[in-house]
Amino acid sequence: MAFPPRGATNHAPADPVVQGVLARRRGGPTGWASFTSDFSPRHDPQDHRDCTSFTFGTGAVRWITEAGGSQSQQPRRLGRYLASGRAHNVVLPDGREPTAGAGVPRTTARIGDASIHIIDTTVHGPDYRHARAFVLLDDLSGIAVLDAFATADRPLFLEGFLHVPPEVVVALTDPQRAFGLRDGRRLSIVGRMLVGRFGGLSVTSGWNGPSPAVQGFVAGPTEAMQPAAVLSYGMSGQRRVCGGVLIAASRRSLDALVRTVDDVRFAPLIVG
Repeated sequence: MAFPPRGATNHAPADPVVQGVLARRRGGPTGWASFTSDFSPRHDPQDHRDCTSFTFGTGAVRWITEAGGSQSQQPRRLGRYLASGRAHNVVLPDGREPTAGAGVPRTTARIGDASIHIIDTTVHGPDYRHARAFVLLDDLSGIAVLDAFATADRPLFLEGFLHVPPEVVVALTDPQRAFGLRDGRRLSIVGRMLVGRFGGLSVTSGWNGPSPAVQGFVAGPTEAMQPAAVLSYGMSGQRRVCGGVLIAASRRSLDALVRTVDDVRFAPLIVG
């Protein structure tokens, strides 16, 4: 998932889905912005692990990235990590890795200054019904990522991941809010729930100890893995959970995301 160079050309906010890839790029006086999510069909059954993972940059800063790197070129533990869903910006239900499956676009809509894309997936197996919603502000100054899971009548626990590049510093301010900092710019990351409870935020960097797993590495220019922050967020509920994070480069964009997600037209799109 590549990012455009500075001065990238403006594009209308049509958000086309081409062969299972949702992408938007913009340029402007504050620098390029880019969003990409891939849920295209895979030939390798292992590649379902990154279904609906995404990258995001705005204000000419790459904020959300992926672990990247070649599994075969890493030591065994790092190789296993790269072959897991935990190396991507996805949500895992009840600690279970994704299984074989696919992502299928369900709905595209507009609310205010944002476009909304709902993607149904089957990568979590027959025990779960899953949809992911991306809310993209027209100027790409902010995005929201929310997941809806439903299962049998039992408790449901979710863990989501956001990987950031090594040059971005992540700071927690309270259980539902974090900041990304780089070169005088700041990114707000705020938990948001529609159904269920938000379980808090945590940051891991370069964890290669025993339990629970390797976490907090991204591939450098030479494929060598470098420590980098991973922001994890938890969600829970009974039978049904829907929530995620708002990611914004300014107070104005955060307010716009809140208005969109709180709009009475939004929840029925993802929760049903």
